Amino acid sequence: WRVIRQKNPLVHVLLCPVAVQGQGACNQIADAIDLLNDAQFNLDALIVARGGGSFEDLFCFSEEPVVRAIARSRLPVVTGIGHQPDFS
Repeated sequence: WRVIRQKNPLVHVLLCPVAVQGQGACNQIADAIDLLNDAQFNLDALIVARGGGSFEDLFCFSEEPVVRAIARSRLPVVTGIGHQPDFS
């Protein structure tokens, strides 16, 4: 959020915190996508993102409720999930 504000202070950001791993996370993510598609928020796009983690930690973003929510989104969805695997 800080970087977005530094790069372009005219961009408005609305955060919608949800669980991003664990039981029920995929439903929270899907519900947030559906919620933010409501015209009352007047959004131009959605960013669905989280930092790194194990494959298991990130898997909720690949579950069917999230995929279906993205598919039915009227807004463009940009994703940024995880990071390059660590082979150390």
